[in-house]
Amino acid sequence: MQSNLPYIEELRLSQFRNIESLTLKLSPKPIVFTGLNGAGKTNILEALSFFSPGKGMHGEVYKVLSRQTGDQVFPWAAHLRLNKQGYVNEIGMGLDPESEKDRRIIKIDGSKSVSQKKLTDLINVIWITPSMDRLLTESLGDRRKFLDRCVYGLDAEHADRLSSYEKKLKERIQLLQNDAPDQQWLAQLENDIVILGVSIHEARQNYLHVLVPYIKKDTLFPAPICHLTGKFEDFYAQYGRDQAIAFYKAQLKTLRPVDKEVGGSRIGPHRVDLKVAEARNQRPASFSSTGELKGLLIAFVLAHCRLLVYKGKAPIVLLDEVVAHLDPLRREVLCQEILALNLQAWMTGTEKQFFDAFSQKAQYFNMHDGKILEEEKV
Repeated sequence: MQSNLPYIEELRLSQFRNIESLTLKLSPKPIVFTGLNGAGKTNILEALSFFSPGKGMHGEVYKVLSRQTGDQVFPWAAHLRLNKQGYVNEIGMGLDPESEKDRRIIKIDGSKSVSQKKLTDLINVIWITPSMDRLLTESLGDRRKFLDRCVYGLDAEHADRLSSYEKKLKERIQLLQNDAPDQQWLAQLENDIVILGVSIHEARQNYLHVLVPYIKKDTLFPAPICHLTGKFEDFYAQYGRDQAIAFYKAQLKTLRPVDKEVGGSRIGPHRVDLKVAEARNQRPASFSSTGELKGLLIAFVLAHCRLLVYKGKAPIVLLDEVVAHLDPLRREVLCQEILALNLQAWMTGTEKQFFDAFSQKAQYFNMHDGKILEEEKV
């Protein structure tokens, strides 16, 4: 199977969770890991999720990922060879053993990288895990993170923009909590926050706008429709960019006493919510069953993949135990969609039969206790 899309041709893990050492040589085909619970299947996908900005698919601090034997802790490392139309990039990362802080080191083609943009320029990673089954109705913060991971794929500067915005918010609160804050510095900080905040909102809004044509309405999965809502976002939608900027600045100034008291900013893109409904009947996600919510999430991720493939930024897709809760027809549709997109999807499941729709068009690995028992032939 040949592919013009990015794919991982080799993955090496060392001391990651229950995996002491592992090397996988791979083709562009979808990859399926099977085995009992606790075999280490999810750990492989989690390691790959760290090749995206942030704390990976489970939001863990980096230090807890290292394998432990008794009192001994072995710092973890991960390395992959990414093939993009025949050109190979080497990307490595691991726990920084020399830092007292919870830090990872990232190297791209042998050179240290400090910019998240450099990482997202090379590789896009998106995932679905069992813990995300109620993502669209419960944790507002997790929905924002999910949306931002999707935006990274379209806008490589989005991660650095978010990081700068969060730092500016913290600086503002620290300054407000001084007895006599420097008013000129405070005004400049708030101006910076507004500029970054508007850019973050517009990147998210642009992503949702360009996603729409890639959402299918003729499959067994429900079709999601999405919009952003929040104090600033609603004002922007009603009155436009210029008035929204003025409103944002005025609100930051007005809310200084409140923000000082609560230790956080009451307005801005860090408080936005992503609202999702089903397109066919306009029913909000909050009224959907667990199965329908899973379907909406899968449909969203598939649309995201179609968009990025069209833009020449195809993602690596991580689907952890995603087929176990689908009926046979929807499993088949999901496998067919992945094959049609020609993506390298990494999938896990306890039973190989869940992936029968792939037939010989996937790579199968059976795992036990952090080791590959065999590469299964079909």
